Amino acid sequence: MDKSVIKKKYRASRKGHIQTLIDKWRKDEVIYAEGTLRDLADRYFNTDNCEICDRDIAANTSKISLRNMDHNHTTRYFRYVCCRSCNINLGKVDRSFRASMKELKFQFNRPKVFTSSPE
Repeated sequence: MDKSVIKKKYRASRKGHIQTLIDKWRKDEVIYAEGTLRDLADRYFNTDNCEICDRDIAANTSKISLRNMDHNHTTRYFRYVCCRSCNINLGKVDRSFRASMKELKFQFNRPKVFTSSPE
């Protein structure tokens, strides 16, 4: 049997899917404070409901996965196993928070403009 066929079959299996996710998380430098990335994969696959809105994420009727792993892209820490919509909304909150912090830094760090006082 051709090596590429064997590799494709392995990646399609549950064990291969888990390894693919772990490799991706390792590449993205995701940090799981409660254990190893293998523990995170177990949590990811054993979560049936969104940890935020409690929506059923176990049933996958389309090619797009309903189950998402949310993590902070700045600190790299894992946060939730959640549905796709909650993950997108958390990303929007993160981006608006970063934009707000950037604006605050600009407001407090801009140079003072002194006007000459009449003598």
